[in-house]
Amino acid sequence: MPGTPSGSERPTEIALADIDAPLVLAFLQREVSRDELAGAVAMTASGGTFQAYLSDLRRSGLIEVRGRSITMGEALRKAA
Repeated sequence: MPGTPSGSERPTEIALADIDAPLVLAFLQREVSRDELAGAVAMTASGGTFQAYLSDLRRSGLIEVRGRSITMGEALRKAA
C-alpha cells in the first residue's frame, strides 16, 4: 500500500487502486469482520492505514461498517 495520497488524489481512488478489488467485492457479498477483510488485503485490522482506508470507503458510501462487521455500501450495490 502506498503512503499518504497527495492533495490532488481522492483517498477512495487510492484505496481502490491498491486493493484486489474482485477479491474485496467477493468478500463484501456477505457481512465480513474487519479481521477477515484486513487479512484478504494483507493488512492488519488494527493498523492505522487499514482504519483510514475503511473510513474513506465508508464516507464514500462504498462500504457500511457496523461495529466490527463490514458490508457492501449503497454506492457499490448500485454499481454491482
